[in-house]
Amino acid sequence: MNLTLQKILISLSFCCLTSGVLASLAPQHLVFTYMGDPSTTLTANWQLIGEDQSVDDAVVYYDTVSHAGKVSEYAQHTHGDVFTIKGLPDRSIARVQLTDLKPNTSYYIVVGHGDGSFADEVKVRTIPADDRPLRFVTGGDMGTTEDVRVLLKNAATFDPSFAAIGGDIAYANGKLGSVGEWDKWLTYYTEEMVTADGHTIPMLLAIGNHEVKGAYNKTPEEAPFFFGFFGQDPDKSYFARRFGQNLLLLVLDSGHVAKHESQVEWIGKVLEQHESTPHTSAIYHVPLYPSHRDFMWRFSEQGRQHWAPIFDQYGLTVAFENHDHTFKRSHFIKDGKVVDEGEGTLYIGDGCWGRGVRPIDYELPWYLKTAGSIQHFWVVDCDADSMMYRAVDIENQVFDVFPDSAPGAKEAREAFAAKSHIYKLPQGIVSCTAIIDDGAAWKGSDVTVTLKNTFEHPVTLELQTKIRGAAVQAIGLPVEALSLQPGESQQFKVSWAPADEKVIKLKRVKLGFEVSLELHHPDYETPVRYSGGPDITIKPSKASSM
Repeated sequence: MNLTLQKILISLSFCCLTSGVLASLAPQHLVFTYMGDPSTTLTANWQLIGEDQSVDDAVVYYDTVSHAGKVSEYAQHTHGDVFTIKGLPDRSIARVQLTDLKPNTSYYIVVGHGDGSFADEVKVRTIPADDRPLRFVTGGDMGTTEDVRVLLKNAATFDPSFAAIGGDIAYANGKLGSVGEWDKWLTYYTEEMVTADGHTIPMLLAIGNHEVKGAYNKTPEEAPFFFGFFGQDPDKSYFARRFGQNLLLLVLDSGHVAKHESQVEWIGKVLEQHESTPHTSAIYHVPLYPSHRDFMWRFSEQGRQHWAPIFDQYGLTVAFENHDHTFKRSHFIKDGKVVDEGEGTLYIGDGCWGRGVRPIDYELPWYLKTAGSIQHFWVVDCDADSMMYRAVDIENQVFDVFPDSAPGAKEAREAFAAKSHIYKLPQGIVSCTAIIDDGAAWKGSDVTVTLKNTFEHPVTLELQTKIRGAAVQAIGLPVEALSLQPGESQQFKVSWAPADEKVIKLKRVKLGFEVSLELHHPDYETPVRYSGGPDITIKPSKASSM
C-alpha cells in the first residue's frame, strides 16, 4: 500500500468515527411538555444517546422569527439540566424550561449543547391566555405498532394545540431493557405529531400501569421513563394545568404510584380554586366506568369510591378514561346514576389509540350510551360556552360526535352504524377441566376443553391458547375452524407441557383458551363476532395442601 492511499484511508476512517460520535450525541426525541402555565411556559425534553456522555449542559435558543438554526441570531437562550436514568449509561436526558413566553405565539427553537451539537430548528406555539376557542386531542393505550404512527399522523391533521395522553404509552413496563420501545414511540411522535403549518404539538401525560414496573401501588423509581423523559410535575404523578380561560385539566394517577385516596384533598382544592372556569376535566388511566373490564374491578371501584364524589360535588364537566382498549361514551352520571344532559359528568375514552381492540358487552351496561371495538382518538373543541367531542378512527373518519346536535353528528352516527364490533363471548360456549398442581416441578398436563353452540343459529369458531409467564406449548388444538349447529358440542384433549423440555413451576404460569366466534344470523349481512375464553384453573393437590 503506498503512503498516499494509506493517508486517505486513515483520514476516511477518522471522519467516519467522528461523524458517528457527533450523530450519536446529537439531540434526539425532542418533545415539549408543560411544567407551568401553558400560555407562558414550555419545557423542552430531549435525549443524547451514545457512549460518550461527557456533556453536562443543555441550552435552548429561541425567537419569534426563524433563523434556520443559526444559534447566534436567536434573540433569547436559556440553560437547563442534563441527567441520567440509573442503569442506562449510554444516554442522557436534557430538560430546559422556557418561561415568560408570550401567549398564543409561535416560537422557533433550537436545542443543543455547548459542544456544538444542535438539533434542527422546530416551531411550537404557546396556548392562548384568553377565552378564544381551543382544540386538543386525547386518548391512551398506544404501543409501538404501525397503527400508532398512522393514528398520530391522523391526529395532527386536526391542528390541535396539544395532546393529552392517558397512560400506557410505549408499553415498556418500567423495564430498563425495554427502553427501545420508548425510542420507537418517541420517533413516531416527533415525526408525526406536527401540524400542517409545521408546529410541533406539545403533550401532557397521565401515568398508566404499563409505565410502571409492577403496574400498581409502586414508587416513582419504578416508573423511570415516565418521570425521566417528560418534565411535568417534579415531585408527583398528578398535577393540574389551566388552558386559557375556559378549560382546567386535572392529570391524575389511578393507583400506579399514588393511591386514589391520597389525591382526593388536592383534587377538591384545585376544583374549588377553579369554580369559575367554564369547563373542568380530568384525564387518568383506569376508568371509573369501564367498557370491557368488570365494573367491580378493584381499581375502577376505588376510583368511584374516592374520586366520583368529589367530581360530583364540583360538577366536573368531563373525565377522559382509558385502559380498556375500546371506544366508549357514557351517559351523564352523578351520584352513581344516569342524569339529564349537563347535570352530571360525561365519561369518555376508553384508551385505544393504537392498541389492539377488545370485545364489549352485546348489551351495554346501564352507564354507557355507546361503545365499540374501535381504535381511535378524540378531538375536543372547547370555547366559553360548550365542549364538543369527536371520535376519529384509523381511517381518519369521525364516527362519534357529541353533542348530538353538533355539526357532523348525523354523518358520524351513519359511520358508526356501518362498523362491526367484537362482543364478549357468552358463558357456556367454552369450558375446560383444571390442572392439578402437586407443588413439584411441572412437567405437563392434559386438559379437556368443551366447545358448545349455545346460540339459536350456526356458529364458526377458532380455538387458540393463552400463555403468560413461561414458555409453554399446547398440542391437540383443532387446526381448522369448527362449525357447530345450535346445541352441538365438541370436546378436545389438549396436552400442555413446558417448551424445550424445561421444568417450570405452575404458580408462575397463566394458561387458558381464547375463542374467536362468528355467529351466522339470518338478519345480518355479515357474521356477528365474539371473542373470549377462560383461564385454566390451577388446583393444588390434596397432598400438597396438607
